[in-house]
Amino acid sequence: MGLPPEPNAAGIQSKGAHETMKDRTALLFKGVLVAAAVLSILGFLHFSPLFSQARPAAPEAAAHVGVAVQEPLAAGASPTLPPTRPPATATSTPTPISPPPTPTAVALPAAGPAHALSLGNGSVFDMVQEREQVGRISGWRPTPTPVPTPVSQPPARIVAPSVGLDAPVVPMYWKKVTRGNKVSLQWTVPRNEAGWHFNSALPGQVGNTVLSGHRNIYTEVFRDLDDLKVGDEIALIAGQERYVYHVDEIHVLQEAGVSESVRRQNAQWIAPTDDVRLTLVTCWPYEAPGNTHRLIVVARP
Repeated sequence: MGLPPEPNAAGIQSKGAHETMKDRTALLFKGVLVAAAVLSILGFLHFSPLFSQARPAAPEAAAHVGVAVQEPLAAGASPTLPPTRPPATATSTPTPISPPPTPTAVALPAAGPAHALSLGNGSVFDMVQEREQVGRISGWRPTPTPVPTPVSQPPARIVAPSVGLDAPVVPMYWKKVTRGNKVSLQWTVPRNEAGWHFNSALPGQVGNTVLSGHRNIYTEVFRDLDDLKVGDEIALIAGQERYVYHVDEIHVLQEAGVSESVRRQNAQWIAPTDDVRLTLVTCWPYEAPGNTHRLIVVARP
């Protein structure tokens, strides 16, 4: 059996060089793959919406929001630095604040009709309100509202000095009276006082205040009523008030033996009126047969 041939030195070197070249080629190929992977990743990040929001704004967008964009310098030009703000000094004195002006008193317009005031929008309510507000500045106070006069009371006494009349007065009412087949209302005159018709006006108020009294029976309250003269004074006492009237008219009206229409006409003297008056009613004449007529005395303030 023969020995193997000795290796050829040149062949060994040629084989080693070939393997070295092969290793370098493999390493270069791996580097190309790595570089391609890196470029792929970078491209993905560049076009990804998530990462594109963090990209710096373009010069136009930066200028739109007020960010200074430095233009590229021309060849040989020196960069221009922005002006620097001077440092604040600690010893600067603050500007003094002037005190508010003293309010000037507003002149109050003279009192007069509401339409003469030149305040507000012309309505009486607004003008009164603004007039009071202006008055508070200048020291003016609104005029107090007058207290209304208390409501009168029914008369309690009648006084006629010229004929010696001084008698109490009480309210007087009516009753139903039947004559044949007719039913009528008849006033019930008090026996010893003058009677105030309960549905007539109170003393001092607008309307007809009516009093009736007997003349020739019972205490003859109105016995001397026919002696009154035009101009004589008659006073009614109601509560703490004294209401004074003066005789203005005297009438004698026939009541017996007249038609129903005449009697209704006579009754108009005790009906309501639109003026302030006092009407006294009694029978006439005093002597028998008496009571055939009615004596009417009208007095006004």
